[in-house]
Amino acid sequence: MLSGIELNPHDQHVVRNTTWPFVTRLRTPALSLSSPSLVQRHINALLLSRFLRLQDKQGKLDKLTMAWWMRPRGSSRQERFVAWCACFDRTAHASTYEGLAALVRRTVFDGRQGYAALVADAGRIAAKHAQGWFAQLSAIEDQIGELSKRGEDDRIPLKALQVQRKRLTGEYLLRELATAGFLPGYGFPTDITTFETLNKDSAELANMRNAETGGGVGMTPASATSTHP
Repeated sequence: MLSGIELNPHDQHVVRNTTWPFVTRLRTPALSLSSPSLVQRHINALLLSRFLRLQDKQGKLDKLTMAWWMRPRGSSRQERFVAWCACFDRTAHASTYEGLAALVRRTVFDGRQGYAALVADAGRIAAKHAQGWFAQLSAIEDQIGELSKRGEDDRIPLKALQVQRKRLTGEYLLRELATAGFLPGYGFPTDITTFETLNKDSAELANMRNAETGGGVGMTPASATSTHP
């Protein structure tokens, strides 16, 4: 088998030490319980799981969407969760309180007198995430409203924004909360910027494919979902 080696430091190091994949010892991943943000994410996960048990989920937990969580604004489940955290009653939710005590044992939060502040922090983090999410949605809807008033030339960017809105509201709840850092990510990167590839060229290519297959004109669901992170 032949391999192409270039004149760069990485490739040259491999040539000089070809046995490195077999002799190099890999570090064992370690979980630091002294990280407040890491432990807080697990606290958030515990509280969210207990709260969701009280809700009419209308489907599997891993299929719940952001629209289900965030809407309708003013009486959404997300707002009820924030209120539930702010008014957390230790007596009414004794099992949840016991779960918190077990979770924070031997962590940076061990030894605290009560856990009301940690529960309140979960609510504040959820509220901050919702504020950012609605800011994104509002920006998209403002642009959609502006482009809707224009002519046919703006049809493609209008459709691109409509796809973005559908993607934002249709995102799975647990995936969004883990990506945003509210829930544990378990080693996966968080706070990732969405890479948008919807443009005029992709729309024209989708139209050509639709014409060949007898489909309609416009961005297809496949072209939209293929760019989903």
